[in-house]
Amino acid sequence: MNKLDTMIAIKAEVFNIQERLNSTDAQVVKDAMEDYLMLADIFYSENEEMMAPQQYEAAKKDFEYFMRLVELAYHYFEDVEGRGTKPFHCSNESRCVNPYDRRFHSYHVMMLPKHLNIKT
Repeated sequence: MNKLDTMIAIKAEVFNIQERLNSTDAQVVKDAMEDYLMLADIFYSENEEMMAPQQYEAAKKDFEYFMRLVELAYHYFEDVEGRGTKPFHCSNESRCVNPYDRRFHSYHVMMLPKHLNIKT
């Protein structure tokens, strides 16, 4: 899996975690927090050469900041790999990727490292 595919998988899981963090069920929120911290570790291990340790520590404490770093990394690797795509709200819907689409999420979560074991 290349860096862009990894970022796509991480980005999809970030949306899933964000949804679970807003749950009223304490156990769901606790599990989401554990998954978030594991995902932050994976993100850092994939991008360590481009991140300062302070960014990593801040990403583990601030989910919004982590989401922004993921988004920046995604767009960076999209540009580097020359696969710039239209945003998911583009006019030709058949060619657009919607990161909120559950099919998109399920496909890319399968690409995450096995040890993450994220619930879908």
